Amino acid sequence: MSTDMKKERLIISGKREEVIASLRDQAGMDEDGAEELLDFLESDPSVLGADEKFERSLHMEETEEGRDRGGFTLGLMMPKYNYYINITAATVFVLSQIIDKRTSIPVTSFGLAARGMNRLVQKIEEDSGVKCILLELLRLPEKTGREDLLDRFKGECCNNHLSCRFRNEGKCRCTCEDAAEILEKLADKGILKRTGDAYRYTVVGSL
Repeated sequence: MSTDMKKERLIISGKREEVIASLRDQAGMDEDGAEELLDFLESDPSVLGADEKFERSLHMEETEEGRDRGGFTLGLMMPKYNYYINITAATVFVLSQIIDKRTSIPVTSFGLAARGMNRLVQKIEEDSGVKCILLELLRLPEKTGREDLLDRFKGECCNNHLSCRFRNEGKCRCTCEDAAEILEKLADKGILKRTGDAYRYTVVGSL
């Protein structure tokens, strides 16, 4: 993703299968993830920002069983939906992290978690490196990480689409000490919960 996630948008319309195919192509999601994302937006579109939109319109479509062999209509119609989605890449990322099958989030907290994470992605500044650290922590199992969470990238910038003071010619200059300071600040704000040397994202603190 070469531009800021807040500015890059996915604008998709069509039947359910067409929308799922577009989510796979444009957002790089697998089919199960795209279906779950669409299902969640149908059940709770309130997670979207004021400048985002999700619309669903009903129409009746004739089934194959609705025609006899002579081509005459027998009147068998099925309800189908057309969709229109205008959503930022940041929101797609947030929801995909929630839906990720590698994590386990109780269904009752699903909407709450989505709202909290969406607000964070939208409001946290980039230049200080805070957004990068938080995004990488959200990608980790159980959304828990330590000060060495950037070590796996071996000095390469992992979020080139962000503006960050630690990036220099594509290389990341954020040290473990820098990451620890950022994680501690997020813990002080109640966004992360510290247990020993580990930091975990907390939904309640982000709201």
